[in-house]
Amino acid sequence: MKPKAKAKTRAQLLRQVRELESQLAHTYHFAAQELRAMSKRDYRASAVIIEVTALGGAQLLQPVAIRDGLSKETLESLLADIARSYARAVEFKP
Repeated sequence: MKPKAKAKTRAQLLRQVRELESQLAHTYHFAAQELRAMSKRDYRASAVIIEVTALGGAQLLQPVAIRDGLSKETLESLLADIARSYARAVEFKP
């Protein structure tokens, strides 16, 4: 007889849903739109908090505040990575 699988916690299930939703093709479109809007906002005397988490929940970068917002170069790089990820999400894979 197989042992029963341990039930996942609410936090584990929420993380799993967040990971799956983040990989949907339409998510890339909306993220790009939000990033483009950020370039128009004024974050002087403020900050943007960045945190990087891998699939599975491993924290790759602890939360860090970037003062005065993200640079134009950073926003362009993120948009390029989003476009690349979108292309991978919609490519035909038989």
